[in-house]
Amino acid sequence: MKLVFFLTLFSSVVFIPAFTKVNAEPLFTSKPSQMIANGKNVGTATCASIINEGLNTRPIQKATLEARGNGYRLKFTELMRGKPSETVWELDSQLIIYEAESDGMSWNLTSYNREPPVTITPTGNFEIEMMVSSRSWCIFTGTLQFIGNAKAQLFPNSTTLPEAANLTASSDSLCSKDQMPLFVIRTEDFDAEICGKLTMIEPLGCEVPSEPYFYVSQSRKTGQSIVLPATNATQEDPFMIIYKAKNGNLTYQMASSGGYVNKPWTSLSVFENGKRIYHRKVNKYDGLYDC
Repeated sequence: MKLVFFLTLFSSVVFIPAFTKVNAEPLFTSKPSQMIANGKNVGTATCASIINEGLNTRPIQKATLEARGNGYRLKFTELMRGKPSETVWELDSQLIIYEAESDGMSWNLTSYNREPPVTITPTGNFEIEMMVSSRSWCIFTGTLQFIGNAKAQLFPNSTTLPEAANLTASSDSLCSKDQMPLFVIRTEDFDAEICGKLTMIEPLGCEVPSEPYFYVSQSRKTGQSIVLPATNATQEDPFMIIYKAKNGNLTYQMASSGGYVNKPWTSLSVFENGKRIYHRKVNKYDGLYDC
């Protein structure tokens, strides 16, 4: 998502900063379905006029996606002037909006250029940037709930997220039973691990983690946990093990020197819209060595 985008009318430019966090929950939040059930906001709508400066930001209280034929129906419940307002978007199979209405009133999509399409991830995170009229531009972001077979239709090859285990005296890992940790960090705030599918290397007779990888963490204060798909962003020069996971406008990053250095280290960072908002480093490597 762009941190700043520009709207130009004749020679004037309106600068629109990035909007705030999706919600005020701890960095490691509960599942989307739990947030909806608890009545908490699940997203934010931020709009601006190309004529008048200033932003109109309002909470999204509920967001759902259901499959309709080869396309989808996306519904939002926003808080408009203190009252709930329902917006319904009809999307084609490429997640491009072809019809929209709010409280039964149809939108004029003349200024909507069909690009970019709606962005939705397998974890339900969504982002929409669009002209909503000839004079207004909006960004919608948050976490939606999949209804019925919508997720299976949209992501037929996606991997189901494993449940996060609780780190207790009887367990030494957050990974699920069919996984093993690639590397681990324990800070005063969080326990976090990169977990991979348990795979046997037959010639060597040892088990190693392999794709798909997941970022799993648990708050030491609240006990809340989160599981997200993780991508390998390891760099070679200088060598650094890096895995990243995205959840809306938050990016979680675990990095390490690995164990084959004189002074090993491991770090946990959280970024919001590219800005680091949390960072802890421990002077050790607790992870996998060569098989």
